[in-house]
Amino acid sequence: MNNKTLMAAIAAACLLGSQVAAARPLITNTAQVQPANQGSSMSRAERQQLTAQIVQHWSYYVQKVKGENASVWSRSMAALFRTSDPGNLRRAAKMGTYEGMIGVLLGHNTTDEQVIDAFAKSTSPGGVTIALLGSPAADLVYNVLTPCRIFDTRVTGGTILTNETRDFIAYNPGGNFSAQGGSASSDCGVPAYAAAVVVNITDVLPIVNNFITVWPFGETRPTTATILGVKNGNVSNETVIKITQGGASHFSAFAFGKADLVGDVVGYFSAPEATALDCTIVNKTSSNVAAGATVTVKQSCPAGYAVTGGGLNITGNATNPSDWTINESYQKGSEWEVTATNHNATDADTIQEKVTCCRVPGH
Repeated sequence: MNNKTLMAAIAAACLLGSQVAAARPLITNTAQVQPANQGSSMSRAERQQLTAQIVQHWSYYVQKVKGENASVWSRSMAALFRTSDPGNLRRAAKMGTYEGMIGVLLGHNTTDEQVIDAFAKSTSPGGVTIALLGSPAADLVYNVLTPCRIFDTRVTGGTILTNETRDFIAYNPGGNFSAQGGSASSDCGVPAYAAAVVVNITDVLPIVNNFITVWPFGETRPTTATILGVKNGNVSNETVIKITQGGASHFSAFAFGKADLVGDVVGYFSAPEATALDCTIVNKTSSNVAAGATVTVKQSCPAGYAVTGGGLNITGNATNPSDWTINESYQKGSEWEVTATNHNATDADTIQEKVTCCRVPGH
């Protein structure tokens, strides 16, 4: 992105972001868009400075990684910069991740390390933040998918009307998503056991400045926006959506104004699957142990395997297990160690140590 484009994006965002008193609000129903912690003060100059800082920092990322025009993106963010709580705006300017910055602007009490958790949460009408997932960062595994279209209202269903809610499915193993305008030839690889999907949602050329919210089917619609659409501009946002299990649909979308929405799934979260261990038995036979003598046998596992157990057999030609005393048979560091004494008065014998070695496949 050249300097001219960047400066245009900053100028547009700063101009719109500074027009606090004169600008007409993007959404007239302010109860829907007010972020948390309203009330602290900020000068117009500071708001303009922080807006410029955020736009300058993230414009290249938006254009190169998300594939959006930086100027269009900055204009779509202007209302959020203009109405965001001062404390949230100050914190957002310090965030090291794009998703964290957006989450803080929207009122999430998050850190860069909790970005996924923050986007897997919703705010109830009473203002209490509730976890929709246990903890995707710790309890769930993220699985990357090749981007695949799961809905397109331009193809099926038609434009979502003003203040309309529409329901969608997130998975259809063995089937496709043609019923909601998505892929007619693929199930997009999302399994039925997915706990959440990561979807890039686009508000396609809205005819008005817009406000789109996506949330789990059957749950209370949150008061925060998934997308703040800008008139005549394609605006996208990648978001984590919890899947409602056992319902007729999996998630819902609400449009403040008329909207054509497109959704491409790029990944999903699922609980870790149990993996069978890969195990092998390693044997080691001692030299002949004279009558009345004691022997110690030590054996380690092959590279990449860990000792999980062990034992021994008496293997001599005149074997009589009752003649032997097993002094020790235990794991010692990275080896299994066996110490035994041959109490036979005349016969020499050998012992065979058996070590069980296991690993997690692929590790």
